[in-house]
Amino acid sequence: MRKHPWITSILCILLAFAAWVGYELYRSYHWPVVNTFTMESDKLHRDYKIVILADMHGQMFEGLEEQVAEVDPNFIVLVGDMVDADKENTEEVLAVVQKLMQISDVYYAYGNHEVIRARKETDLYEKLEKTGVFILDGIQYDIGDDIRLGGLYDYPFGWNKGGYNTADSAPEKVQTYLQNFVDTTRFTLFAAHRPDSFYYSDASEVYPIDLVVSGHIHGGQVVLPFKGGLYGGDQGWFPKYCHGMYTKNKIHMLVTSGLGTGDEKLPRFNNPPEICVLELKGKQYGSENTGNNQ
Repeated sequence: MRKHPWITSILCILLAFAAWVGYELYRSYHWPVVNTFTMESDKLHRDYKIVILADMHGQMFEGLEEQVAEVDPNFIVLVGDMVDADKENTEEVLAVVQKLMQISDVYYAYGNHEVIRARKETDLYEKLEKTGVFILDGIQYDIGDDIRLGGLYDYPFGWNKGGYNTADSAPEKVQTYLQNFVDTTRFTLFAAHRPDSFYYSDASEVYPIDLVVSGHIHGGQVVLPFKGGLYGGDQGWFPKYCHGMYTKNKIHMLVTSGLGTGDEKLPRFNNPPEICVLELKGKQYGSENTGNNQ
């Protein structure tokens, strides 16, 4: 019996679609890509190149360190969830961190998976500190002549009596830290694993941070063509702040889609692991390639 031509066409389309789905699933879990974002500031006397990594979730990526080394960053910021709460491969993650430290200084901000994992692996924070990384949790560092780098796992807001998220109802130590952090003429770079730290409250109106870098949302897990991320934690469906550079009130925010994914309901799809490169350019001083020098 002769087959109808339309049946053959449909089968070809379905096979092509299945091949595309398989390809996008595979590359979303295995093939890191380098994406570069640029910001200018007249607070900078020179240019800086910074690698931002997040959400590795204990997954190993072959050649990751080599890709980072090719960027030749001034320093590296790890924005949390490099370990996974349910994986017992902390030593493998620490080995990656130590390899990154051979490239440049590494600053490490905690994510929710570090916090959860530390309850099971009580010496996790001690292990991280022993690697020699600079911990970003209520601590700040002045880098070179231009940058103040800080970080905080705690939310920069609390609940007031009316049930609103307000910066003035945050714990006193959090308010004091952030007030001191922004009290500078340097460019302020702040690592907050969860972007809802600043989109979910009035903290973006209170603290004039030049740039907040975040992860956590995994780029929306599934990235739909022409639409973007499908789901993003507390932001829900079609999250507004899931990947890229944003402005909210007094702050700018850079959200990386990160490297991996934890045990999520949705697979990571059409969403390759990201090595995020932030190029900071001294606006009023002109461009100057500084390479890996502090």
